[in-house]
Amino acid sequence: MAIRFHLARGDGPAAIRALDPLFRGSPGDPATLVLSARTKRLAGETPAALIDFTAALAGLREPKPELWLEANALHNNHAAALADIELALTRIGPAPTLVARALDLDLQLRRPDAALSRLGRLAATAERPEIFLKRRGDLLISLGRAGEARAAYAEALAAVGRLPAWIRTDEPTRLFIAQLTALSAAND
Repeated sequence: MAIRFHLARGDGPAAIRALDPLFRGSPGDPATLVLSARTKRLAGETPAALIDFTAALAGLREPKPELWLEANALHNNHAAALADIELALTRIGPAPTLVARALDLDLQLRRPDAALSRLGRLAATAERPEIFLKRRGDLLISLGRAGEARAAYAEALAAVGRLPAWIRTDEPTRLFIAQLTALSAAND
């Protein structure tokens, strides 16, 4: 499709020319709206691009997290971006890239307790909670809350201890255990 070629080359005017007939043929089609949004973004029309992305996401039964993040990057303030990511998390579920974006936005909005709460909820429902518990400990350290961090690292170690032996003894997990142990000891 010519429009994708022009978008890849960064040729906004050619992409717009290629988009016009496509849009006339299927204006409400989510794929067409995504191409329109990308074309408008390339042309510097950020608000119009965000409108098209939003319409495309609404029209998709199962939007991909990457597409949602592409659209989310167009928000001009962190609060609007966080509200949008919350909607994505509701529709898609806790995709790692969406969760990471939500955590980053919580921290940019100076909402560390919201980020800690989010990490706690994720750890409580995750099949492998140790990663979220470690991240929670890391955030607590950055906030100067060493005692709580130590507890989070201990919880992460306990979660690793509940894993099957074949996982606990593989090299990445052994390294993770050593890292958690060192972090726990450093924050005594």
